[in-house]
Amino acid sequence: MAGLCSYQKMESSWQEQREYVENAVKALPAPWKEEAEKRLALLRPQQPAACAVPIGEREFIINGYQVQVEQDGSLRLNSYNGKVYENVWLGRLVYEIFGAKTVFDNLEAYNRELEHTRVWAEGDFSKPGLDKVSNLKDTAYSYRVDQAEQSGNQLRLWLVTDEEAGERFGAPRLAVVTYTFGERVEIDLQWFQKDENRIPEGLFFGMNLNYRQGEPVTLFKLDLPIDPYHVREGGNRKLHVSPRISGGCGEIRSLHAPLVSVGGRHLYDENENYGNPADGMYYLLCNNRWGTNFPLWYGENARFGFTVELN
Repeated sequence: MAGLCSYQKMESSWQEQREYVENAVKALPAPWKEEAEKRLALLRPQQPAACAVPIGEREFIINGYQVQVEQDGSLRLNSYNGKVYENVWLGRLVYEIFGAKTVFDNLEAYNRELEHTRVWAEGDFSKPGLDKVSNLKDTAYSYRVDQAEQSGNQLRLWLVTDEEAGERFGAPRLAVVTYTFGERVEIDLQWFQKDENRIPEGLFFGMNLNYRQGEPVTLFKLDLPIDPYHVREGGNRKLHVSPRISGGCGEIRSLHAPLVSVGGRHLYDENENYGNPADGMYYLLCNNRWGTNFPLWYGENARFGFTVELN
């Protein structure tokens, strides 16, 4: 019976997924191999130097953009080249954990024929033993601005969150968000100092381009347009894989994290309701809800890129 309670086999399967990419690169002819290695290196987090000249200002005019840094770390965009915008904010980072009741209720709502499938479904779609964890309840931890620095057409924000989120759970203790303002806004998000964590968790990065109830929003799946507010009964009305969102006053592209929560932050709330578009669109950067062949406890640095183009 030795080894039956070990997680080594599961963890080795996660490493196997990474080796597929590594082996594919090794198999390339020399010029392409070098190019692939360079591009992969750009995806790796690189913690910037410490904030050289921290500034207390929270309002900036950068390359025609008038922006305001909010206390929760998001960036409110007030105008661009004289055009005024309402309810446009970018880069709201939130870490959430979920308690046993939420996870159990999701198991019951999400799965079918549990009288026959529970023997495997509970392990795959739930977190057995979670009810034994004391003082655990659904909690959302917002990040907040610790330091800010502007240089040329860039604005860089250092974000931190509550100590409990990073020490007891798995929130990255530091996130660095860099905005580059040109014809479009380029966003580089990196996080650091994240502990492995088996408590149900999700990291959300939200934006709102003045989305409104009843006004069109288009997601692109496999480059085909869909209406996220016209999903058949029984379909997933809150979570979609879409690296491109068009609607409101512009277009958002996510370069590395395509799973988007439509109309607020949704992960375990399994029902037929739609999210409210006014609550924004949140890309789900990391979660451990599904028992898939990818890390269920993730403790590494990470990096994500986004672009925002205004109409």
